Amino acid sequence: HRYRDDGIDALQDRPSAPARRPSRLPIEVLALIDAWRRDRKWSARRIALELADRGHHYCVRTIGRWLQRLGISRRRDLDPTGENNRETGKIIARFPGHMLHLDVKKVG
Repeated sequence: HRYRDDGIDALQDRPSAPARRPSRLPIEVLALIDAWRRDRKWSARRIALELADRGHHYCVRTIGRWLQRLGISRRRDLDPTGENNRETGKIIARFPGHMLHLDVKKVG
């Protein structure tokens, strides 16, 4: 069929990638994901919620995959030096024993 329509050149190998991807995220949405992650350090969940408020509904996993593809999935990827850019905070227990962790070992 290809030979009849286009001749001998049509028999050359063609790429197997689809010509278009209708489910791919628009460039504008990718720009928002990149900007919110870099500027505001938002998580994939927060980005998904903000996009849903703007009418773009994507699952958190999709946003997470795009953060990986963009190379900014971890907080340390956002800092050019690779340092951890989290701010330390103070942990405050709500009541005595609230922060107690026990390591239970089964005997017997």
